[in-house]
Amino acid sequence: MKINATVLETERDFQVVNKDGQEWLAYLSDNPSDVTTIKFNYDNGIISALEIHEDIDTEPGIILERLMNTFREFQESQQLGFEKEEENEGRLSDILKPYDPEEIRVRTAFLSAFQVNVDIGKGKIDLNPDFQRNFVWSDAQKSLLIESMLLKIPLPAFYFAEDKKGRFQVVDGLQRLTVISQFLNNKFKLKNLQYLKHLEGKYFSQSEEKRIKADQALEEPYDSRVEGTQLNINIIEASSPLRVKYDIFYRINTGGRPLNRQEIRNCFATERIRILLKQMASAEIFDRSTGYSVKDTRMDAQELALRFCGFLLYRDRYVGDINGFLDEVLEKLSEIPENKLLEIQARYYKSLELSLHLFGQFAFRKVLPDQLMQGARRQFLNKAMFMTWTYILSETDENLVYQTGYGEMASILATELSHNSELLNALTTGTTDRHKLDYVSRSFTELLNIYLYSSND
Repeated sequence: MKINATVLETERDFQVVNKDGQEWLAYLSDNPSDVTTIKFNYDNGIISALEIHEDIDTEPGIILERLMNTFREFQESQQLGFEKEEENEGRLSDILKPYDPEEIRVRTAFLSAFQVNVDIGKGKIDLNPDFQRNFVWSDAQKSLLIESMLLKIPLPAFYFAEDKKGRFQVVDGLQRLTVISQFLNNKFKLKNLQYLKHLEGKYFSQSEEKRIKADQALEEPYDSRVEGTQLNINIIEASSPLRVKYDIFYRINTGGRPLNRQEIRNCFATERIRILLKQMASAEIFDRSTGYSVKDTRMDAQELALRFCGFLLYRDRYVGDINGFLDEVLEKLSEIPENKLLEIQARYYKSLELSLHLFGQFAFRKVLPDQLMQGARRQFLNKAMFMTWTYILSETDENLVYQTGYGEMASILATELSHNSELLNALTTGTTDRHKLDYVSRSFTELLNIYLYSSND
């Protein structure tokens, strides 16, 4: 695990290593023999026995807090099943092209909760239900939001992105709007209110269909307060450049639990593209070929599927900015006809099947020969390997692959990695660099061809 020096307000690179089980050492240099260290114990989410070298000026409380945050990130990456991916951040300034600020178009509108609910019902406002399932508020949390409206407390602004057909995707305020719509449609009753205790147990309105009686529904003036609440909505107009929309979202997405890049993309995606990526991420062959190690809780599996689509269709346009590239790929996918999307999906499944056959349990993992042995710790999935192998195998003759033995190529690749330091490095550092990915792709293609044609002689 590596931590940037700035994280701990130090000037040198910083690395944390595990020693003797629960004891960890934080080195401030690559050379442990002449370094300043932080020593600590970590057990069940608690850091204790913190020892800080006298040369470090940073307050112990700050170091402790940041070590805890780092461990939480470390644990999350372990749960997701990926190697940490290093982007070539140092070159991004050369890659990214700034947009003209004059092209930014954002207007402000005030709509009542009643009108917003009507527009949601008509499909004019897309609440993206697939995404919503990942973040569900409790009824108590929902009730407190409605209580704020009943108390006439202004709600924070909402952000919508307008598409070319005049429909809106909710990019900030998704959960709040969902709660408001649910309440106006009698999907839950008020509970655990802080001030308006006498309204607990109330639904929004009487409904014969939902068997809600008059004494269970809000009365005047409370129902009018909810319906009439004015929502402050910032609308990113369709004419704004794609990168503007993402930048605005990233900048406002700082509170609570920040969304990751793929979750944000999902907010902008059309329904059929959301369905496509979800199908590709939840396919049984995806689970088998990745060893059931990739969770889609935060849409990481869907991002892998999107990477495949991007490299299959627009690989020549990739310059090294992986997130900017995936943002554009998502936009372009919405313009592709349905039959073409089905073809892409089929090629994705084929590449996963072939990967599983060639590498068995080691598919998409950066494995060296000693890590193939029984009992060796399983390596994390490597995104660069996933991108390159799925792309290569989507264009490979499957008849040639199935004439080889199951999983046999894992040892061949492991041997190559143990001898080819340039290839190993390309899969370890700066893994989104275009030149490194090109080198990986050429190396894998050459290795595969040698293996396939020697096996079928």
